[in-house]
Amino acid sequence: MRKLLSLIVLLSGLLMLSCTSAEQKTVNQLTTFVDNVEKNAPSYNYQQWQLVDQQYNAILELIQTKIANMTNEQLRQISVDEGRYAALQSRYKVKAAGNSFLDRVSGFVEGFTSDEEVQATMESLGISAEDVDAAMEYLDTLDASSVLDALLSE
Repeated sequence: MRKLLSLIVLLSGLLMLSCTSAEQKTVNQLTTFVDNVEKNAPSYNYQQWQLVDQQYNAILELIQTKIANMTNEQLRQISVDEGRYAALQSRYKVKAAGNSFLDRVSGFVEGFTSDEEVQATMESLGISAEDVDAAMEYLDTLDASSVLDALLSE
């Protein structure tokens, strides 16, 4: 008899676990996604952030299709996860975009200054190849964090 009762309790528990609503599964999907982003955000470059944003927006669209049947607790969890994601974006995506921009500026300067006519023009203005090399080395030392810190401190 005890075995039968234990089996019934076990099956009831499994049944309850398998009956997680579609709405709750969607909320869990968002939470898991944001947890994963939080773990990996420091290593994302700007292009990876673009892909992450697309995935995030797809989950939000899915949530919108089920929002009418969600509980207040589920809606609260969605708000918490949206806030966490926005904080991660503001902290890491801006830096990734800044680093991408600095890389592009560095590449532009390198390409621009490699042209012989431009070099001749710069020399006529008193800008030596050494000055350009020093500027390039300085650009290579910059990262988005130091640039943002410098801009915000002024």
